[in-house]
Order: sequence, then C-alpha cells, then structure tokens
Amino acid sequence: MSASRPASTGPAIRVSPAASESEWLDARRLTGELIAWLAEAVALDARTHQHDSNEELDSLRDFYQPPAGRFLLGYAGGKPAGTSGIHMMTADTAELRRVWVTPGARGNGLAPALLEAAIATARELGARRMWLETAAGHMETAIAMYRRAGFREVAPYSSLPETIPNILTLGLELE
Repeated sequence: MSASRPASTGPAIRVSPAASESEWLDARRLTGELIAWLAEAVALDARTHQHDSNEELDSLRDFYQPPAGRFLLGYAGGKPAGTSGIHMMTADTAELRRVWVTPGARGNGLAPALLEAAIATARELGARRMWLETAAGHMETAIAMYRRAGFREVAPYSSLPETIPNILTLGLELE
C-alpha cells in the first residue's frame, strides 16, 4: 500500500508502510517526537495513560505487524515527516494511533494523506469501523480533519477520558 501525489503547495508527499530497518528507525524517531509533544502540550504520559502503549512503544514493528496492524510513514519532499498507526483492536475494529506530522512539514496535505491511507489500510485489514482518541483544546486542526473524513463522537473505549481532561473519542464506520 503506497500512495503519492504532488502537494498543491510545497513538496511532493508520499505515504507507505514502514518495512525496512531504516524506515522503522524513522518510525521510532517520529513516534518519539509525538510522545514528547504529548507529554509537553497535553500533559499525557503515553506509557502511563494510553492502553497498550508499553507494548506498542517497546516494539513498534511487532505491534503493527500485519494482520494485527500496519504503521505508515509519510514523506514530504522525500524526507520522513509523518506517521499513522493502524492497530486491530478486534477482528472488525481498528484503532487509529500515532498520527503525527512534524511542524516543518505541516500545511502541505501530508496529514490528510496519512489519514486517507490509514482508512484504506484498516479496510484492507478487515476493519468495519475505526476508532481514535484525541485531545480537544490541543488538536483542533486534527479533529477538524477527522470530522471532514466522517468521524463522529462515540462512547469511550479506554480509560483515557477518565484520567486526562478533554479526551474526545471518535469513530468512523468503514462499511
């Protein structure tokens, strides 16, 4: 699964699954940037508060290995600049995780391309629905993007909303 298209402004963008050792190193680096940002901006310690995060962060490759999921890298101008992870929670429900675009690569369509590829990947993995958690008040641009893609509020599926204020749980029917 690989998609590429020129951005209307800025560098060409491309999204593809992490596969090689160097791509997994880029995935770890970019995920580390996201985890650090979550700790600083949202006061969220992913390892403490997000379900499955220790397993995920200890081995991204194993956690996102098909058929359990897939980890996508987004490129802007040929450089790794974004991520999205799709993890199968059940046989028909995927969770969208670790959507991130580096600050310098924002505004050129990479985030929507990552989301579009993640939705297509969830379908390929057999998901009939996709869920995500996000932080209202910190991720308004992302929330608007999710809503444009058809995501709507759903009941929480983890304890995160009980421990972190303003967590929003969104879902998308893929059928």
